[in-house]
Formats: sequence, structure tokens, C-alpha cells
Amino acid sequence: MIKINFPQKIKRRRKIIDHLKNNWSREHVLIKNQKLFDSLYKLKGNLNFLTLETKGKILSSIGLLFNNYKVSDLKKIFLLKNQVVWLTLWCTNKTIFGNDNLRLINFMIKKIQKNLTIATVGCNFHTYKIYKALGFKCGQLNHFYYLNKKKKTFNLVKNFAKNKIPHFKKKKPKLFYLNFKTNYKFIYNVKNYEKIYKKNFEYFKRKYYHNKFYKYNFLFLKNKDFLRGFFISREDKFSNYKCLRLIEYFGSIDEISNFTNDFQKLCEERNFEYIDFYNFGISKKKIISSGFKIKKITKKIIIPNYFKPFVQKNIKLRYAFYPSSEKMIFFKGDCDQDRPN
Repeated sequence: MIKINFPQKIKRRRKIIDHLKNNWSREHVLIKNQKLFDSLYKLKGNLNFLTLETKGKILSSIGLLFNNYKVSDLKKIFLLKNQVVWLTLWCTNKTIFGNDNLRLINFMIKKIQKNLTIATVGCNFHTYKIYKALGFKCGQLNHFYYLNKKKKTFNLVKNFAKNKIPHFKKKKPKLFYLNFKTNYKFIYNVKNYEKIYKKNFEYFKRKYYHNKFYKYNFLFLKNKDFLRGFFISREDKFSNYKCLRLIEYFGSIDEISNFTNDFQKLCEERNFEYIDFYNFGISKKKIISSGFKIKKITKKIIIPNYFKPFVQKNIKLRYAFYPSSEKMIFFKGDCDQDRPN
């Protein structure tokens, strides 16, 4: 008899990891690094893994991440208001064929209610095609980049057009590094943004403020004495060359324009070669009006994504979500994308 199980007792960690080793990759960082694995999937003595099993053997598994973890009974986690469930590490036994491959995904689709969205970011092309066939809305995050206007030589990016140094008008700065815990509650209209982005204080605190593997900074947007939102940022470097990654944004979409001066100042003060920003769901025009360019697929310019190890190559981040009627905003930080590789 085939059963679907969720959540898993922590003592089953080895069994799940062995399943991933044998059917996914023995070299995957989440398989080799138990601390990283637990930081993503361990919760209240359980593991957030959905499994399809028969006679104690795992046939298929999916790791689940959530935007909202605030629940006493894990079995009710799918019922939380404005919940997003991220599908990761979908791994099926190599001997399984046919519709059994899809039983876990169909199980999640049946969980869909008014407040629930299931999604993924960073899936491979094979999985992407399956999601598309199942009626998910699918696509690719736009990759925006801002080159340091004062740099004459670049070592991280390749094949870019020569920089033109524009004349910047003197403007008051709008972006400030501020303490997240102290300032989040002062964001103007914050409850409305929590509905739009399907994220809240606990999400950002758990994922970024208390992150054990990366150091994140919060760049708050201030306009007319009001805090309007923030970028979550992180520095990446290879050798002695650095860039700034904008991992997520939370706040007023109308205010996301006109940061050219602020971004250039950050580049000069911290010697960044460039700033980049992966996104789906925010107007391209608004992001470009802050001085960003969009990396077009047809262009040869290379804006790297992987730094440990460093890979000087363009990386596509594909997304998929269900139901397709939902209005979603995605970033590089969503799902399990911004973690050690």
C-alpha cells in the first residue's frame, strides 16, 4: 500500500538523505552539510519533507519550505493565512515511472485553498516542463544589473559595453543601512505589504536576520521622513573583487524608482563592481529607472550568480507557481536559492 507522509520525525533524516543520495546527487550541498539541511527543513523535532512510501521504502520526496511557520500543529501549516509553500528537492526513485511520479505534486495541488499558494524558484528545465504541463504559471526571473560607473576594469562581469559616466544630480540619499528588528514596525503601510508579498516580520527574521551561513544587511528606503520598505542585501566576492546582491525587496513598489545616486554611492564606498537583482512581478520600467539594466538573453554580457565556487556564467532562475491566477512577486532569495552551494 502506498502512503503519503508529512511531516517526518527527525530520526528519519538519514533515510531521507540516503534516498536523495541514491536518486539525486551525492555531491549536493544539502546532502553533505547536515547543519544547512536542518536549518532549512528542521522544525519542532520534525522535518518538513513530504514522502511517498510503500513498505517503508521512499518512492518520492519533496522538501517543503514555508513563508509562515507560526503554527502549533505542523499538520495545520497549510491552512495558515497568506501561506506560500515552496517545493524543493523533488526527488523520485529511479525505478518509478508513470503517474506515481506526480502523486506528491497532485497531493499539494489538492491542498490549495483560498490562502495557499505552492511555488518554486530555481527548478531545472525538466521539472519546469512538468510544472508547466500541470497548469502552473511558469517563467524566468528577470536579471537586472547596475555597473559601477567609475570602474575602468572589471573582473567579475564579462562582455559589457563601456561605461558612460553620467552626471548625477545632487539628491538626498534615500537608502540607509538600518537595524531590521528596530525599524520594521515603522514601515508605512506595512500590513498592506505583508499581504502583497505574502511575508511578514517572522519570515525575514528567521530567514535573514538570524541566518547562520550568510551575513545580510537591510537597506531601508526613506522618503519624506517615512520608511517605505527595504532591500535585503548581501556582499559576494571572488578573490579581491566584490559585488552587492539585492536578495529581496519589501515595500512600496512606487518608491522603487530613482535610486541611481544611492546605488552609485554604494558602489564607490565599498568598491563594488556591480549590483544585481533577480525579480519577477515588479514593473521592469520602475527597476530600470533606478539605473539598472536588464540582462537580455540574446546579449553576451555575463553577470555571474555563483561565487562559491565562482562560476563566470549566466544562470537562469526559473519559477513556477499554482494557482496561476495568483499575483506573485519573486526574488533570488525565495525558495532555497540564496544558500551556500
